Amino acid sequence: MTTYSYTKYIDDDRLRLEIMNSAITIALDSVVITGEETVDVIFKADLPAPDKAILDELILTHINQPITVRDSVELANVDITSNAEKAIKMAPTKLEGSSTQKVSHDFCDPTTWYTDSVRQNDETLTTLDNLIFSSQHVNWIDLSHGKVPYEHRLLDTYKPIVKVNGAVVDSGFTIDYKLGKITFDSEKSGSTIIVDYSYANGSAWSITPAQGKILKILGTVIKFTSDASFGQDQAINFQLYVGGNPYGSPTMYKNMKDILKCTGGEAPSVIAGFGDVTNDVITIPFDYITSKDLKSSLDMEIKIWLSQHSPITGEFGIVSAYCISVSE
Repeated sequence: MTTYSYTKYIDDDRLRLEIMNSAITIALDSVVITGEETVDVIFKADLPAPDKAILDELILTHINQPITVRDSVELANVDITSNAEKAIKMAPTKLEGSSTQKVSHDFCDPTTWYTDSVRQNDETLTTLDNLIFSSQHVNWIDLSHGKVPYEHRLLDTYKPIVKVNGAVVDSGFTIDYKLGKITFDSEKSGSTIIVDYSYANGSAWSITPAQGKILKILGTVIKFTSDASFGQDQAINFQLYVGGNPYGSPTMYKNMKDILKCTGGEAPSVIAGFGDVTNDVITIPFDYITSKDLKSSLDMEIKIWLSQHSPITGEFGIVSAYCISVSE
C-alpha cells in the first residue's frame, strides 16, 4: 500500500468516483479523511509519475460537494396501460460539451499518412524521356482526391507545388502520388522541374485534445474492407502518451482474429459495398463503460501506428473515435 496525504476539504465519495473515472492505472484502496482539512489517498502500489500528476490535478480541482442521488420512482403502482397521460415521460439527456469525431488516415494507403510526413522543398526531379519526372521519395501525401475526411482543411499544408523553370504551374501534368512521379502532357526538353511535396515517413496517427480542453473518448470503431488482411509486421498498436512519453505498454492487435476477440459493445456489422467502395465494409465497435479522458494540461494523447510502418493489405482501413470535448 502507498499513501498520499493532502491538505484539502474533500467529499470522500466524490473523490473516489473521480479517481476511478480518471486515467490512473494503479488500483485505489481507500480514501480516508484524517482531519477537518486533511485526507489520505491510499493505493495498492506506488503511483508512476504520470499517475501522481493526475492525482494532484484531481485534488486541486476537487469540489467538496456530496454526490446528488435522485429520489427513486416506484413504478409498481403506476398504471400506464389504461391512460397514456399517466405514463411517466422520459427524455434522453444531452452530454455536456461539444461532440467531435476523430477519423484516422487510411492504414492501407501510405499516401494518406500526413501526420508522420516530411516536407521536401525545392527538389529537382530527374527524367529519361522529358515526359515522366521522378522524385527521391515514394508515397507523396495526397489530400486532393477524397482519401482523408476533411482533407480540404489540410490541403494547403501538404499540397505538391510544381515549378517549371521557376514558374509555378497548376495544370498540364498528372501526379502518381504512390510512385512519386509527375507525367507532363507534353515534353519538357531543357526544362528544370522543381517540386515541393510531402511524403509518408511513418504510419502514426494521434487522438489529441485541443488546447485547454479535456477530450472524453466514448468509444472507437475500426472499419476495414472485407479484403483487408494483416500480420505481425502490420500489427496495430494503441499507446497512451503523457507529457510526450509512452505510458505503460501499448495495446497490440496482431491480426483480424485478435481484434475480434477483444471487441466490446455492439457486435461487428457489415455494410455492403456501394459507389466507389468495391468491397463490403466490416465495422468493429469498442464501446467504453466510462469515457477515456485525455487532458491537454498533461499533454495526453493516444497514438495509433502499424508495426514496421508497413501498410495493411486491402481497399481501406480506418479508426474513428467518438468524443466529447469539455473545458478543463
